[in-house]
Amino acid sequence: MKSVSSSSSTSAGDNYNLTSSSFISEFLVSLKDDPPPVFGHDNAKKFLKESVIIPLLYPSMPSWKGVLLFGPAGVGKSSLIKSIVSSVNEKYKERIKVHLFECSASGIVNKYRGESEKILKGVFSAARSIKAPVSPSSTPASADLLNVSIIFIDELDSIFSSTAHDESSSRLRVELLKHIDGVESVSAAGNNRVIVVGATNRPWDLGDALVRRFEKRCYIALPEEEDRRAIVDYHLAGVRIGGDVDREDVVRRTAGLSGADLKVLCREACMGPLRRFLVGVSPKDFTKADLAEITPEVLGMVEREDFERAVMNTRRTVGDVKRLETFDADFGSR
Repeated sequence: MKSVSSSSSTSAGDNYNLTSSSFISEFLVSLKDDPPPVFGHDNAKKFLKESVIIPLLYPSMPSWKGVLLFGPAGVGKSSLIKSIVSSVNEKYKERIKVHLFECSASGIVNKYRGESEKILKGVFSAARSIKAPVSPSSTPASADLLNVSIIFIDELDSIFSSTAHDESSSRLRVELLKHIDGVESVSAAGNNRVIVVGATNRPWDLGDALVRRFEKRCYIALPEEEDRRAIVDYHLAGVRIGGDVDREDVVRRTAGLSGADLKVLCREACMGPLRRFLVGVSPKDFTKADLAEITPEVLGMVEREDFERAVMNTRRTVGDVKRLETFDADFGSR
């Protein structure tokens, strides 16, 4: 995502239009391709779906204004929200349109005084006002689409940490609290419903005031054995696996790895046939025609030793899981 703070805003006096299509496109996510599947995390899926489905079933009932997704890095927090938005838009496309705005430090934080707050205000303003385009051939029902906007703030702690005591961080933090308090959880005249979703690896850095604004707080934990099995199967789909490979053993031995770690492990194992093929061969010996002839059939299958090596060499990249579990016990939603 491009940063508004770069060449498009070269001085504090630049008067860029916060409602222009170019500004909105900096943050609005276009989900043209299906996001990768997210396995497990049923509790978080339930709360997120409730947030966008409640307006359909009970128009006068407030939905959740804020949902916090916290957990180790690489467990699929960003993919989860995109998956939910994509599935709801597909399943209820005749009745609802969910707009996803994605924010990060690179898009919001600006070095000029007061500009970060203006950008954040512009995102909330766009989320309240954006509408799904209606073509002339649309039916009356499709012209009455319910518009719901989700503002997804990734790496929330990197922008709104309570441990940052400088003036600019404090102003931006207060601005976010004000906007979350003012979001339309019930459709107002001419405005969309707005839901704020935050993701963080360090929820304890957010402070009580910000944590309280997120009415539902969901722990996105490391994958359980059943989910690890599904993740491994997904990443190995279409890969030629040797008969001596025990996938169940791989799944059992990867406890403590995140979904991102498991993806790396599968890629590492799949490199085994290529490495055996290249033993004693210099890249200079290959022509373009030779490279075109290197196919999975030529390389052979991924064997047990490849997975053994991958399991030994793939290290976990998650942080303080015990502290996250303690935070979940104290503040997590059930």
